[in-house]
Amino acid sequence: MMLQWDDTRVRAMDCETSGVKPEYALQPWRHTKGEMWITSFVHLIKEGGKFRDIGGLGLPLERPSDDHVKKMIAEFFREVEENDQYVVGWNLAYDAAVMIAYGFEEEVFRTKWLDGMLLWRHWFIEPEYDKDRGKKKPYGLKDCFAELLPELPAYNDDIDFHDPDPAVRQRLHRYNVRDSKAAFGFARHWFKLLQEYPQRLKAALIEAECIPFIAQANLRGIPVDTLYAKELSGCRSCSLPRSWRYWLRMGSPRRSSAHRSSWPRCCTTTGSCRSTPTIR
Repeated sequence: MMLQWDDTRVRAMDCETSGVKPEYALQPWRHTKGEMWITSFVHLIKEGGKFRDIGGLGLPLERPSDDHVKKMIAEFFREVEENDQYVVGWNLAYDAAVMIAYGFEEEVFRTKWLDGMLLWRHWFIEPEYDKDRGKKKPYGLKDCFAELLPELPAYNDDIDFHDPDPAVRQRLHRYNVRDSKAAFGFARHWFKLLQEYPQRLKAALIEAECIPFIAQANLRGIPVDTLYAKELSGCRSCSLPRSWRYWLRMGSPRRSSAHRSSWPRCCTTTGSCRSTPTIR
């Protein structure tokens, strides 16, 4: 676990995506049907105080081929593993889900992730945060840019994420490079602040270790034992929140009873529940 920031142990990464419809760009599970694809892939390192970016545009521009994009992704993971680096970015659960959709699940789970958004949240959020609406705020990359560099103009104007025109795609790629540099710099900023509070930093790093699991769930959903879920949904006197009971009644792939231990205890599991009809 890296508890002191080291530029040589960090590699920033970001990808931009598009799809058959604009809204498909943020739905990586559509990649298997050829309805979503990477348009720009960037990873960069800092050498001698300067950034060096690697990667490029997906080719052909109209609909990038998997082979071309996979070569860039494979090179990225190879560099990360050979140099024993952390991958830094912003809201990395999405990028990791895209990597899994392209067939790099094992690499995603072997990688050490460092999300700048999580670092910022762990620096800012304090107890009772969720109960005080006045403290809530967005944690997007551009929000961080505006907070830390308010004197600079925004750099995301006139960016078209879906137009395959060569000039538009080149502008998109430059934007992606700048996003990666910003994520690297802002993550470094929040990490160094958290270094003074090792336990808070460790909490952020532990949460980042969950990114592959979140990405996997976002891509494929969460398996549920529907037979056991039906039992829980029919228990009127148990302590499960109503929203949980509704979710448990939704159709999902069945999971074995060995996973039941992850559910909260209620009267059904303790044997004190009477037979009651299913809640409608």
